[in-house]
Amino acid sequence: MGSFDCYCAICGGSLTGAKAGSTVPRALAQRRQRVESKRQALLAGEEPPPDSDSEASGNESEEDFDVVEEEYSYDPELVSEESSEWLEVVRGLGKDEETEKYERIFSPLPRLGSIFVPVGDDEDFTKLSGYNTSDAAFPVHVPCFKLLTWTLTGDLNAEEEIDKDDLRGNFRALEGGKSLDIDYGPIEGGAQFWDSMAGEEFAVTNPIDIPGLSDFLKAKLDSSTFQRHSTNRELRPSMVADPFTRFPYDVLHLVLKLLPGSSVPALATASWSVQLATRHNSFWKAMLRREMPWFWELFELLEDERYSKTDYKRLFLWLGKELSVMYGLRGALMGIANRKRIWRACLQIRD
Repeated sequence: MGSFDCYCAICGGSLTGAKAGSTVPRALAQRRQRVESKRQALLAGEEPPPDSDSEASGNESEEDFDVVEEEYSYDPELVSEESSEWLEVVRGLGKDEETEKYERIFSPLPRLGSIFVPVGDDEDFTKLSGYNTSDAAFPVHVPCFKLLTWTLTGDLNAEEEIDKDDLRGNFRALEGGKSLDIDYGPIEGGAQFWDSMAGEEFAVTNPIDIPGLSDFLKAKLDSSTFQRHSTNRELRPSMVADPFTRFPYDVLHLVLKLLPGSSVPALATASWSVQLATRHNSFWKAMLRREMPWFWELFELLEDERYSKTDYKRLFLWLGKELSVMYGLRGALMGIANRKRIWRACLQIRD
């Protein structure tokens, strides 16, 4: 059997760090142009353009970077050795037959699909497979386990409330060889070995500790873009036939709660009744909390009286668009995008 990497059971990500690409200006320019072109195509719902061979044309001997390697490495300004340290701080959910304890610290063993777990006070490591065996110790990143804890308990720090025996049973039921058999979202790095795919920097960004996030959000909320303006203008029906007029107000709101928030504006354009029902800021504030429960920093910030006039509809739609395509994201939202991705994986484990 050939060698292979095993991955975090919760996020499906690397346990052995991340690889950054060249800092040569030309390499950075080509990388960013390629990634941004693909991102814009994805945002527009179009087929991403094929990679251009022109980037690799010319005198290869004069290149001071490897064109192919740039496809399998991260932007060095977005991913560094320091920023990716969290990937190697890993815990194992495994059973200690003597103590019945379901939580231990271990170091990942790369390229063999297994890990070494220290047992008791013994300095030596005991080899336990990461997946596939009855004594498997499932590897998890510490931040990822915190997110799973939140989805199970409603508190990042309530690990003691988790029945680790039951949790390990959930992991075993979902076991998939080198990770769990769940949807980890839009990442391509987790093949036989971890590939640091250009444009997927979000996948190796810490989903809990996000430097600069607070300042980023404050700057956005302070801008005129998200300032709420008067909504006292009279709304008049524009549709000859609007089936939603038959719905009582409360029933219409129940129907709207069943729809993805991104679908509501289009429906409001087609229905005067829906437009009227969703004109209030409170509707979009509730929608924001319902569809983005993982964005607690934003909710805490919005409690400040300073942001009492925030236009929640604009904020909701902007965030929805920015995070709809994780590929090619830059800045503080990279960590939030990864949190959103991991949150969805956590729900699959929970349910």
